[in-house]
Amino acid sequence: MNFPPNHIASIDAGVPIKVLTGLHSGCLELIAKESIRSVTDLRGKRVGVDGFNNSRHKWLTLMSAYVGLDPVNDIQWVLTKDVKPTELFIQGKIDAFLGTPPQPQELRAKKIGHTILNNAVDRPWSQYLCCMISATTDYVTRYPVATKRVLRSILKAADLCVSDPERVAQQMVDRDFVPSHDYALQTLKVSATTAGGNSILKTPCGSTHCACRRRA
Repeated sequence: MNFPPNHIASIDAGVPIKVLTGLHSGCLELIAKESIRSVTDLRGKRVGVDGFNNSRHKWLTLMSAYVGLDPVNDIQWVLTKDVKPTELFIQGKIDAFLGTPPQPQELRAKKIGHTILNNAVDRPWSQYLCCMISATTDYVTRYPVATKRVLRSILKAADLCVSDPERVAQQMVDRDFVPSHDYALQTLKVSATTAGGNSILKTPCGSTHCACRRRA
């Protein structure tokens, strides 16, 4: 499972994979200090990334280029390295960063910064798939039935996140995936809302994700 930009880069590089389906519409939030009101305001600002050409950097490059910024010259990229971006943000060493749960939830609870873009609800990003499932071409070709069964299991788990977020949030805490039930539930409820209302993810088989499930 990975982000679309990473899949595209892998395919361009000749990696033998097949992208099978999308999983959900998004969980990324672009967090910025209060004086920054939109993506265009990132011109000349310090934006934290944990590496160049990785998933966060690619997403931010696309988001900034979409509004007319030059990602190379208009943004001051700051490598966060081994330091949590939330810590640098709180310390005022970066002006914005692309957060994943539970980072946005933690900052909201502390009333620090705000979200200027959420790819689960803000167009055009909400109209695209976020995490996507892939497999090696060899495995899909040799084991089509097993591929369908694995895919069906993943999609059924994703549907459970939509239908019973309270239960899933508690399981995430019990298994030490996340420290806070409230943060997990916030994320799952946003995903549930977008999955239920996004026609791109709705298919004739009734799944909110993919028609592949009906053939498994």
